Amino acid sequence: MTLKQSLFLVVFSFLFLIGIVQLVRSRRIREQYSLLWIGMSVMLCSVPFLLDEYVAIGSFIGIANPISILTFFAILTLFLLALQYTLSLTRSHRQRHEIAQQVALLEARVEELEQRLKKTDSQSVENDHE
Repeated sequence: MTLKQSLFLVVFSFLFLIGIVQLVRSRRIREQYSLLWIGMSVMLCSVPFLLDEYVAIGSFIGIANPISILTFFAILTLFLLALQYTLSLTRSHRQRHEIAQQVALLEARVEELEQRLKKTDSQSVENDHE
Protein backbone atom coordinates (compact mmCIF):
# COMPACT_ATOMS: atom_id res chain seq x y z
CA MET A 1 0.00 0.00 0.00
CA THR A 2 1.45 3.35 -1.00
CA LEU A 3 1.93 6.22 1.41
CA LYS A 4 -0.73 8.22 -0.40
CA GLN A 5 -3.26 5.39 -0.06
CA SER A 6 -2.40 4.88 3.59
CA LEU A 7 -2.73 8.57 4.36
CA PHE A 8 -6.07 8.77 2.54
CA LEU A 9 -7.42 5.74 4.42
CA VAL A 10 -6.32 7.07 7.83
CA VAL A 11 -7.74 10.56 7.18
CA PHE A 12 -11.00 9.13 5.79
CA SER A 13 -11.49 6.76 8.73
CA PHE A 14 -10.67 9.53 11.23
CA LEU A 15 -13.21 11.87 9.61
CA PHE A 16 -15.73 9.04 9.53
CA LEU A 17 -15.15 8.43 13.25
CA ILE A 18 -15.64 12.12 14.03
CA GLY A 19 -18.87 12.07 12.00
CA ILE A 20 -20.20 9.07 13.94
CA VAL A 21 -19.35 10.69 17.28
CA GLN A 22 -21.14 13.88 16.19
CA LEU A 23 -24.22 11.87 15.19
CA VAL A 24 -24.25 10.20 18.59
CA ARG A 25 -23.78 13.50 20.42
CA SER A 26 -26.63 15.12 18.48
CA ARG A 27 -28.77 12.04 19.23
CA ARG A 28 -29.36 11.34 15.55
CA ILE A 29 -28.19 7.75 16.11
CA ARG A 30 -28.17 5.76 19.32
CA GLU A 31 -25.00 4.56 21.02
CA GLN A 32 -25.87 0.91 20.48
CA TYR A 33 -25.95 1.40 16.72
CA SER A 34 -22.78 3.45 16.65
CA LEU A 35 -20.58 0.67 18.05
CA LEU A 36 -20.41 -1.24 14.80
CA TRP A 37 -19.72 1.95 12.83
CA ILE A 38 -16.95 2.92 15.24
CA GLY A 39 -15.53 -0.59 14.90
CA MET A 40 -15.56 -0.22 11.11
CA SER A 41 -13.75 3.10 11.38
CA VAL A 42 -11.08 1.66 13.66
CA MET A 43 -10.65 -1.31 11.32
CA LEU A 44 -10.26 1.01 8.32
CA CYS A 45 -7.72 3.08 10.20
CA SER A 46 -5.75 -0.04 11.13
CA VAL A 47 -5.42 -1.35 7.57
CA PRO A 48 -2.26 0.59 6.65
CA PHE A 49 -0.59 -0.38 9.91
CA LEU A 50 -1.73 -4.01 10.07
CA LEU A 51 -1.86 -4.91 6.38
CA ASP A 52 0.61 -7.76 6.82
CA GLU A 53 -1.53 -9.24 9.60
CA TYR A 54 -4.66 -8.96 7.46
CA VAL A 55 -2.83 -10.69 4.61
CA ALA A 56 -1.74 -13.44 7.03
CA ILE A 57 -5.33 -13.90 8.23
CA GLY A 58 -6.48 -13.97 4.61
CA SER A 59 -3.94 -16.56 3.60
CA PHE A 60 -4.88 -18.64 6.66
CA ILE A 61 -8.50 -18.79 5.45
CA GLY A 62 -7.46 -19.23 1.81
CA ILE A 63 -7.63 -15.69 0.43
CA ALA A 64 -4.47 -14.68 -1.42
CA ASN A 65 -5.35 -11.23 -2.78
CA PRO A 66 -5.26 -8.33 -0.25
CA ILE A 67 -8.17 -6.59 -2.00
CA SER A 68 -10.23 -9.77 -1.63
CA ILE A 69 -9.38 -9.84 2.08
CA LEU A 70 -10.68 -6.30 2.53
CA THR A 71 -13.78 -7.17 0.49
CA PHE A 72 -14.34 -10.23 2.69
CA PHE A 73 -14.13 -8.12 5.85
CA ALA A 74 -16.45 -5.51 4.32
CA ILE A 75 -19.04 -8.17 3.51
CA LEU A 76 -18.65 -9.66 6.99
CA THR A 77 -19.25 -6.21 8.47
CA LEU A 78 -22.38 -5.80 6.36
CA PHE A 79 -23.65 -9.15 7.64
CA LEU A 80 -23.05 -8.01 11.21
CA LEU A 81 -24.84 -4.75 10.47
CA ALA A 82 -27.82 -6.64 9.01
CA LEU A 83 -27.88 -8.89 12.09
CA GLN A 84 -27.85 -5.86 14.39
CA TYR A 85 -30.77 -4.29 12.51
CA THR A 86 -32.68 -7.58 12.54
CA LEU A 87 -32.28 -7.85 16.31
CA SER A 88 -33.41 -4.26 16.72
CA LEU A 89 -36.46 -4.78 14.49
CA THR A 90 -37.39 -7.94 16.36
CA ARG A 91 -37.13 -6.14 19.70
CA SER A 92 -39.22 -3.23 18.39
CA HIS A 93 -41.87 -5.61 17.04
CA ARG A 94 -42.09 -7.39 20.39
CA GLN A 95 -42.39 -4.07 22.25
CA ARG A 96 -45.05 -2.80 19.84
CA HIS A 97 -47.02 -6.03 20.33
CA GLU A 98 -46.84 -5.70 24.13
CA ILE A 99 -47.90 -2.04 23.96
CA ALA A 100 -50.86 -2.94 21.73
CA GLN A 101 -51.96 -5.57 24.26
CA GLN A 102 -51.63 -3.08 27.12
CA VAL A 103 -53.65 -0.46 25.22
CA ALA A 104 -56.38 -3.02 24.52
CA LEU A 105 -56.53 -3.94 28.22
CA LEU A 106 -56.65 -0.28 29.23
CA GLU A 107 -59.42 0.44 26.71
CA ALA A 108 -61.43 -2.47 28.10
CA ARG A 109 -60.88 -1.18 31.63
CA VAL A 110 -61.95 2.36 30.66
CA GLU A 111 -65.08 0.99 28.99
CA GLU A 112 -65.88 -1.05 32.09
CA LEU A 113 -65.43 1.98 34.34
CA GLU A 114 -67.59 4.11 32.03
CA GLN A 115 -70.34 1.49 32.21
CA ARG A 116 -70.11 1.47 36.02
CA LEU A 117 -70.23 5.26 36.08
CA LYS A 118 -73.29 5.33 33.82
CA LYS A 119 -74.97 2.72 36.00
CA THR A 120 -74.12 4.70 39.16
CA ASP A 121 -75.32 7.96 37.57
CA SER A 122 -78.59 6.40 36.43
CA GLN A 123 -79.18 4.96 39.90
CA SER A 124 -78.51 8.31 41.55
CA VAL A 125 -80.89 10.06 39.10
CA GLU A 126 -83.60 7.50 39.93
CA ASN A 127 -82.99 8.03 43.65
CA ASP A 128 -83.24 11.81 43.18
CA HIS A 129 -86.61 11.48 41.42
CA GLU A 130 -88.07 9.45 44.22
